[in-house]
Amino acid sequence: MDLAPIGRQAGNDASAADKTIGRNEKRMIQTQLLHRLTSCLAALITATFLVSSPSVPAFAQNMFAPVITINGRAITRYEVDQRALFLQVLRTPGDLEQQAEEALVDERLQSMAAQAAGVVVSEEALRAGMSEFAARANLETEAFVAAIGEAGVSPETFRDFILAGIEWRTYVQSRFSADARVTEAETDRALTQASFETGARVRLAEIVLGTDPQRVDRSLALIDELQSSRSEEDFSAAARRFSLGPTRLQGGLRDWLNLSDLPPALAEAILILGPGEVSDPIPVGENVVAVFQVRALSQIGPRPAANVEVDYISVSIPGGRSDTALAEAEHIREYSVNDCNRLYHVMRGQSPDRITRQQVSPRSLPTDIGLALADLDPGESNTTVTRNNEQTLLFLMLCNRTPVLEGTDAREQAQLRLFNQRMTSLANGHLEELKAKAFINRP
Repeated sequence: MDLAPIGRQAGNDASAADKTIGRNEKRMIQTQLLHRLTSCLAALITATFLVSSPSVPAFAQNMFAPVITINGRAITRYEVDQRALFLQVLRTPGDLEQQAEEALVDERLQSMAAQAAGVVVSEEALRAGMSEFAARANLETEAFVAAIGEAGVSPETFRDFILAGIEWRTYVQSRFSADARVTEAETDRALTQASFETGARVRLAEIVLGTDPQRVDRSLALIDELQSSRSEEDFSAAARRFSLGPTRLQGGLRDWLNLSDLPPALAEAILILGPGEVSDPIPVGENVVAVFQVRALSQIGPRPAANVEVDYISVSIPGGRSDTALAEAEHIREYSVNDCNRLYHVMRGQSPDRITRQQVSPRSLPTDIGLALADLDPGESNTTVTRNNEQTLLFLMLCNRTPVLEGTDAREQAQLRLFNQRMTSLANGHLEELKAKAFINRP
C-alpha cells in the first residue's frame, strides 16, 4: 500500500507500519483459514489414499531414509511425518504416527495394484479431486493448500494424498462393479429394512366402549373405576365383559406395538403413563372410545422410522359386523393371498368406490385406522374398523411401509447405498488379500 509522503521521515514510518499491518492481516487470514479447515475436515480422513515419495533434498537425506518397505518400495520418515502432521492439523485423535504408518502401508499396496492394472489418473481428474476435497471446508484449492502449509504440510503431500484415492477408487470400480450389482428384490428388502429403526415399543390392553346415548353413562362409570385401579386382572375381566373390540377374547391384550406407528393422540397419551396406568378415553371410531392400560414398555427392537409413509388399501363392505359382511371380508382376505395388487382382481366388477388405496404419513391417519394398521406387517389385513354408524365394515390391508427420503428417489438411493456397501466390502477384502501376499519389512 502506497501512502502520499508527508515529509520523508513520515513516509518511511508509514510505509514500515503498513508492512507490519499487512503481515499481521495475512497471518490472521491464514490462521482463520486453518481454523476453518480443522473444524470442517476432522471427520473426512480415510485410509484410501496414497502418498508417493517426494524428491530428496541433498541437505536432508536422513529424513528420507526408509522406515517401511513394501514389496521393495519404501515409505520414508518424511512421508510418515507429513501424514502425521496432516492428521494433527485435522485434529485426529489417537497415536498419529501409528495411524500414519498404517494408512501409508495400505495406500502403497493400493497404488501398486492400481498401477499394475493400468490405472492412469489424468491431471484434470486430479485437480478436480483436490478441488472437491478443499470444497468440503468451503475453500478453493489454493486457499486450502495455503492453510495446511501454515502447519507445515507440503502441497505435494496433499496432491499425492488425493492421487492415491482416485487411483484406488478407479481400480476398485473397474474390478468389482459387476460383482456389486443390486437386484430389484434386494432393493425391495433394503427399502423395507430402511423403514425401521431401533426405538420404543409398548404392550397394551384395551377396552373399546360405546358412547351412544344408551351406553355412555355405563361407559363413563366403568372408565372411572378402571382409572382408580392398576390391577391387570380387573382390567382384563372388564375387557372380556364389556369391550366391543375383537381383543376382548384375550382380555383386551394386544401384541407389542411401535410407539411411532401409533396414532398421535394415542402415542401422546401412552407416553405419560407408567405400567398399570389407564389412559383417558380416546375416540377410535364413530360413537366409540377406547381406554388403554400399559402392560410393558421396551426400548429394544425395530420400529417404523419417523419419516415413513404407510401404503394401504381399504375395501368397504356393507352390513357392518354382520355374519354376511365378515364372511365377505374373509373371502377377500383368502383370495387376495396377502397381496394388495390382487385385491383389484378380487373386487373386479364391484363399484370402484368400494376400494381405496392411499400412501400417507401415519400421523395423518384416522385414529382407528392407524391403530388397526399398527399391528400389521405388509400383506396382512384387519377387519375391526367400521363406518356409517357401524353399518359399513372396512377391510384394511397394509401394502407397505416406505421410508421418505427427501431430495432423491428412495429406490435409487437404496440401490446406491447397497451398491456402495458391497463395493466397500469387496475393496476391503481385496486389500486384506494384498496385505497377506505382500512382503512388508520394518527395518
